[in-house]
Amino acid sequence: MQADCCCSNPERLRIVAEGLLPFSRFIFGGVNMADIVGLTCTKCKHRNYVTTVNKKKQSKKLEIKKFCKFCHGSILHKESK
Repeated sequence: MQADCCCSNPERLRIVAEGLLPFSRFIFGGVNMADIVGLTCTKCKHRNYVTTVNKKKQSKKLEIKKFCKFCHGSILHKESK
């Protein structure tokens, strides 16, 4: 018997990733694993990336240096909702 979760159904995973569902959490086996957050470029303010963050283990906002296709360079990206 397979657990009913959004990770096992590709259509439901697509709907969650596109933001069509009103909740922003992956649910696996009834346990909230991580929050879905966007990464915004600090230079041009475009939201280029989406990732998951475990809020129980990480108290600070996520900051990663990633490539921005609008600025054409590796720029610091910060967590945003």
